[in-house]
Amino acid sequence: MTQSVKPVCALTEAIKPLLPPLLVQVADHRVLEGFRKYGQTLSDNHKPLRKKVVHHIQELIDALNYNEWELLDLRRHENHFELVFQALVRRRTYIRHLSDLLALVPDLTFEELTYKEGHSEADQLRADLAAAQARVAELEAENAALRTQVGPEIHEKAALWDGLMGLARLRVMGWAGMNADGTPEEKTYYGKPFTGYAHLGLELWTRYPDIQAYPAELASHERAKDLLAGIVRISLSHPAPAAAPEGA
Repeated sequence: MTQSVKPVCALTEAIKPLLPPLLVQVADHRVLEGFRKYGQTLSDNHKPLRKKVVHHIQELIDALNYNEWELLDLRRHENHFELVFQALVRRRTYIRHLSDLLALVPDLTFEELTYKEGHSEADQLRADLAAAQARVAELEAENAALRTQVGPEIHEKAALWDGLMGLARLRVMGWAGMNADGTPEEKTYYGKPFTGYAHLGLELWTRYPDIQAYPAELASHERAKDLLAGIVRISLSHPAPAAAPEGA
């Protein structure tokens, strides 16, 4: 069985010792999000320096905007002078970093700095596949954990239900108390509110010619499955009253 593998980014691992515990968790979560979206971690992305600087500048401009956004609130409160000062220091730091980055690659163009990086169709398919595989691995790990918590009796009941719904053919002989899709009727045949009563008559086959080749019978088969699931749901949500003991 495939096990869920947590992606590890060498770059994030290098900065985690510098972060408080909460931000370590956030950093790990961001790595997982990035892996699901792009199919790789940042440390596995081997772009040239020029493109790395473009990414950095774009993120710093976003950081500057967020900082100004926070300043709108901080400046409204007289007792936030220290916080306003810190935000202004951050602003100067971001601007200095932007200047340093531009000096690192001085011939960057407007087109490069405003380019929204996309994926080729093949790259996008690979990223989607990697994300899907990661999600499947997670679900399989969750299912494995659930199976260890469920007893054999529950497994048998689930297998019996799967076997019933997987029969070669089900044919409806008649039903009452339900709509054709298995949902309860709002009112009974006599116009009274639904009380939980439903009836279903079925014929069942364990072997049958390929039912997919017979559209009318296939539609009847699918309706029978809907009605069967519906009557079970009704039974669960409207359990029959307990029978009175003899002599009561």
